[in-house]
Amino acid sequence: MTEHGKAQPRIFDELSSSHEIVHGGRADAIAAGVTVVNIAASFVSPLRQRKGEVIYASIHKQPHVTERMVNHLRGLVVRERPEGVGFDAYCTIVVDCDNQSQVSLWTTSPAPQAGDSDHYDTFVNRIADFYTKRFSGIG
Repeated sequence: MTEHGKAQPRIFDELSSSHEIVHGGRADAIAAGVTVVNIAASFVSPLRQRKGEVIYASIHKQPHVTERMVNHLRGLVVRERPEGVGFDAYCTIVVDCDNQSQVSLWTTSPAPQAGDSDHYDTFVNRIADFYTKRFSGIG
């Protein structure tokens, strides 16, 4: 994601709807969500290029817009029991990708940090824990 400000309401609604769809099919299903947010200061979108013209790169007010998006996504509901509403596991991953010369994982703030509820390690541990609790007796 690069259009942070414009995307906030849409991405939040889409993510919220996705766990509702998963749990609508089966309440004990594990609904997991991942969002990748781009912290690059500039981004070359293939959709904005015009043949014969100089490459257009959009400029972003970083790290401010990424921090706002990460904090906004922290409002997504994460449930603790199959009877609840929300994701069972959710994480935000931050990358630095200008879509032209480089891409790297961004691990410092505003990316979620170890111990945060939206950190990748927490995400994986929650999936493993819920899988063990809900489905270990199947077989």
